[in-house]
Amino acid sequence: MRPAYPRARPPCAPPIICARGASVSASGQREARAAVASANASESFDQTGEVRSGTQRPERQGEGRYPLNYKDDLARTERLDRRLCAKKLVEEAGATRGNPASRYALLKLASETASSCGDIWTAARAIFNAEQGFSRAPGDSMRSRAIAAARLSCSSSEEWSALAGSFLLLVDDAVSRDDHTQAALWAKEAAAVAKQSGSPTVVRAAQEAVSDVPERRKLHEKAVKADLALAASDKNDPAAALDLGLYLLSKRNIDRALPLLAKSSHKGVAAAATLEGQSTPDGEAGIALAEKWIDAAKGLQGAAARTVRAHGGEILKSCMKLLSGASKARAENRLQEAL
Repeated sequence: MRPAYPRARPPCAPPIICARGASVSASGQREARAAVASANASESFDQTGEVRSGTQRPERQGEGRYPLNYKDDLARTERLDRRLCAKKLVEEAGATRGNPASRYALLKLASETASSCGDIWTAARAIFNAEQGFSRAPGDSMRSRAIAAARLSCSSSEEWSALAGSFLLLVDDAVSRDDHTQAALWAKEAAAVAKQSGSPTVVRAAQEAVSDVPERRKLHEKAVKADLALAASDKNDPAAALDLGLYLLSKRNIDRALPLLAKSSHKGVAAAATLEGQSTPDGEAGIALAEKWIDAAKGLQGAAARTVRAHGGEILKSCMKLLSGASKARAENRLQEAL
């Protein structure tokens, strides 16, 4: 039988940016990300350029081709102006399909402009897109320069906090693609930058990210093995069903996760998944279902426990608008436990 688990993408495959709703959702991480989330909420590292070319030398061919129509924008020194300019450059690079060298030059300039104002998210986006069009693009060295420039641009606690938030968003992106090696590097940078912010909340969020990435890697590795086990045993392996189901739940693939978790080896998780599969949660019934998930997490550890708790928290949030009085207060208390 063919394994159902989607295999990991090769390094050149375009990532999918998605909210890590079922991942670690500590309040500290949400606060740290809030500094930059509004500016980047609709952004993703979409592949928008040419087909990869193995013979281009972008460092030379792109030289001297920077667009004159951005001269005034590039001359501005305000951080917000430079951030907007960098995003415009990335967008124009995506529309530059007939001239790979000019496209690379635009992306290189976008990375430099974004990092000069502490916008490491846009800088990383530009570098990623450059790597997609040029097999010899110096991605690692470009990232190192972007990180150094972003650090130099920060002078206040707010700016350091925003930079840490950007790194945490990059951690989320890498984890969503199961690129745990890159996620660990971004988390390490987030922790180093967070110390400069002087904010205990930001420092705690970064430290949680550092410890969470290895656990996410283990969750993914277990899912790969579980998928193979289920394919070999015709899906009659409760332990494997639990591992694969938890991974899919962490990716918010609820439709595929629930049937697996309903026949998993964990009784609490199986009961919650079975109940959710039978009805749409709302009102008091929604609270009862969410409590089953939150209570089931007590029998799990690490990323698996956080995934299950977070799912219960998402159910509570969806039911909150239908509640009032004592029921709403009860839901709010359990939501704090889930987070």
